[in-house]
Amino acid sequence: MRLHSKTIGIQPILNSRSPFSSTSSQPENCYEIISSFFTALIPTRISDEIKRLEYRLSQHEYELNNIQKAIKENNIHHAFVRYPNEDVTQFDYLINYVHVIEQSTLQHFLPWLQNPNDVNYHALIITQHEYMVNHGVSGFYYGEINDSITTGSFRNYNLERVMYEIKHADLPSFPTKKTSPHLENISEEMLPWFRKGIMKNEEHLFRFEYPSAEYIETYVNEMSNLMKLIKNDLLKIESGTPIDLKAKQKIIINLAKYYQLGMCAHVFERINNSLFMSHVNTILRLLGMSAISHGNLDFVALTRDSDDFVKYFQKFVMSDHIQN
Repeated sequence: MRLHSKTIGIQPILNSRSPFSSTSSQPENCYEIISSFFTALIPTRISDEIKRLEYRLSQHEYELNNIQKAIKENNIHHAFVRYPNEDVTQFDYLINYVHVIEQSTLQHFLPWLQNPNDVNYHALIITQHEYMVNHGVSGFYYGEINDSITTGSFRNYNLERVMYEIKHADLPSFPTKKTSPHLENISEEMLPWFRKGIMKNEEHLFRFEYPSAEYIETYVNEMSNLMKLIKNDLLKIESGTPIDLKAKQKIIINLAKYYQLGMCAHVFERINNSLFMSHVNTILRLLGMSAISHGNLDFVALTRDSDDFVKYFQKFVMSDHIQN
């Protein structure tokens, strides 16, 4: 289901790829816009999403034989890339990537969501990550690339001075001193830090240092708590119980916090954004929304306080959903 601005009474102000700004000249009340948006959503049961994915995957051979046409005409890659408007150059890799993400969601994440007795979140993300690695998802990492990707365990080494290009982060400025985002329920010594590149040839970069590996378990425990809250609300939908506006908004807020923790922790050696964006997009679909492109969400998650990122995430979800 796709909503358009006239469907929910929103003026067509979301006319760029980035989320609309709170400093916009438009007088609309942001809270009212977000409330109207989420009120209009019609959630989907987990069992129905399983059927949808089973059907999609049964058609996979057709897509393999007609991949370029399918991508251009149906925009099937929208939820699996950063910027869907850019030309696709690696069709073979992309279709395998789409297939693996959907298959891992069908085999691991959706059954976990559907089963109220399965509360082992740690096992879920380890097995889903392992499936992605073993079926050809390579991940992307600014820094030294290893030929092999560790599976079945969390990152056990520290990542220092990981560098990102500022132009991709879409943020106004960067500090030259170490700065840490405030993350809810994460103590100060466990926080990552970032700063603008200070070497002459690094002016266009910013450095990000992930938390020490010894703190990953704390992050994952907090992510587990958030995902279990989301799961409990989704199981109400599965049982046929309607959920109100407040419940929908709570899911989105918890989802934003969940994703940000996953990005800041860098739980696995590689294939973090692919894993946690698959969770984000699955839950958005269950809320009755279209899946979103990856955009710059990971970069923003690394550099914003929790409250700021939640607001950014809500606006990003709305703008991507309405425009596409």
